[in-house]
Amino acid sequence: MKPDDLIRAALVDAARELGAPDTITAVLERPRDPANGDWSTNLAMMLAKPLAEKPRVIAARLVDRLDLGAAGVSKVDIAGPGFINFYLAAGANASGLASIVAQGEGYGRNESGAGQRVVVEFVSANPTGPLHVGHGRQAVLGDAISALLEWTGWKVSREYYYNDAGVQIQNLAASVVVRLRELAAMRRISELKSRLQRMNPVTQTTEYNRLFGELVALEQHSGPSQREEQEECSARLSLIAARPARRETGVVVIRGEPER
Repeated sequence: MKPDDLIRAALVDAARELGAPDTITAVLERPRDPANGDWSTNLAMMLAKPLAEKPRVIAARLVDRLDLGAAGVSKVDIAGPGFINFYLAAGANASGLASIVAQGEGYGRNESGAGQRVVVEFVSANPTGPLHVGHGRQAVLGDAISALLEWTGWKVSREYYYNDAGVQIQNLAASVVVRLRELAAMRRISELKSRLQRMNPVTQTTEYNRLFGELVALEQHSGPSQREEQEECSARLSLIAARPARRETGVVVIRGEPER
């Protein structure tokens, strides 16, 4: 146990000896001013009403009953209306390092999950907007949570849902289709101009007129209407549009079987 856990347990035992209820808990906090010790508690003030005594008197009685040898406490004092301050010996915190080193790579591992199933659902970045390093945050967070759960005995299933359905995605796909057609038209215009420059309009009148007419039509942006563009795009997206849209805002941990 860590020093603060040992101090907390000793306070609860001492409080019960004074007649505090079995449900009593001791809260330890770090003092704002390091001069007031490493840990501090207001337990004496919490017990003033049930024990019908002044907090400083209760604090003194608690201190008299504390056994803090194992916690590495070098000094205890009472301050203000009844705060109890604890000062740890220089090597108290460092004493736990031996246990950490002895456990090696198994440090922190336990079986508290008892093999129960848990699904960790990752967040997908929005593909309709610009990506930046912030979008990787939830992926890292989700994987870290999964690793911690596995380390503590859970059977983890990782799931990452692609944000590939809904109006936003359909609009993105439609805009991509239109842009691709624009690029194709630009390439065709360049090709037509090059061919027309190499042709003789007198001797190749028919072919020249045909290509020239196509060039004029392309430059006037003649082609499928916007409605036709949307209809074709919808047909191409029929498979992914059938999937239920998911809107994720964080990493969600769900106990139970993963979806199939």
